[in-house]
Amino acid sequence: MRACTPTLLVLLLSFFWLSSTSNGQISHTPIPDSVLIMARQWDVAHDSHDTRSFSRIYSSEVGYYNRTIARRAILHKKAQYFMKHPDYHQSISDITVDTAGVGFTVRFQKRVDVKGNSNFYRSYLIIDSVGEALGGTSEQWRVVVEGDERTDSIQLRNLKTINVNSFRSCDDVENAILRSAPKIQKILEPSLIIDRDDDDSSGAHVYHFYLYPPLSGFTRTLGWYTFNPKTQVLMDNFDDGATTTEGHPARMEYDRSLLKYLKKFCK
Repeated sequence: MRACTPTLLVLLLSFFWLSSTSNGQISHTPIPDSVLIMARQWDVAHDSHDTRSFSRIYSSEVGYYNRTIARRAILHKKAQYFMKHPDYHQSISDITVDTAGVGFTVRFQKRVDVKGNSNFYRSYLIIDSVGEALGGTSEQWRVVVEGDERTDSIQLRNLKTINVNSFRSCDDVENAILRSAPKIQKILEPSLIIDRDDDDSSGAHVYHFYLYPPLSGFTRTLGWYTFNPKTQVLMDNFDDGATTTEGHPARMEYDRSLLKYLKKFCK
């Protein structure tokens, strides 16, 4: 009997996979078949080491384990990994789809077999229609985010932990001062980007907190904050009801023991 081609194999697996994700595992919002087929293609491409398929699976830029990476860099990383681990195989199960927010978040249990060992990871993909985002005439579903909960947990713990031994510059210290604020600790997420903008009229440093990558052209802003190294005042300037009753930005508490490093690195 003639062997199945990779494309036929993906379609057959997708048919059975679509059936297996019913019975309450998917929300009531209609899920385009293309989204589920794209997730299955991602799985099959990894299991078969088919790196050529990745160019049709990933978007031009991807939020790859909370770092923004170009597609060509991902292809290179995958190819190098498969060369180093020729016995690598994976499979996914326990699949759900979350339609909240922009794009579709496909969550699953990923089993990885390599070097005779099996490991399990709660993982996810965000699949979005990049065709519409780029002004295309038709939908082109692509993986725009790839990650797993274990990596998220480690990166979030690192964000919340202030390591004074890692300070190398004034920006490092100010970044730590912001992250030490109890209010900011509550909103930290693994994919957080802290971007310093132009100083305001008082000389305070303005920081924009947002999540990357933006999906379908939308960037999720978490807050705007200012820190004045002269007055040593940290302010919340985000217009989300966090201001005082007088309508002025709210002053924020932070770990003031970090100020001694401010004097050392911010001369």
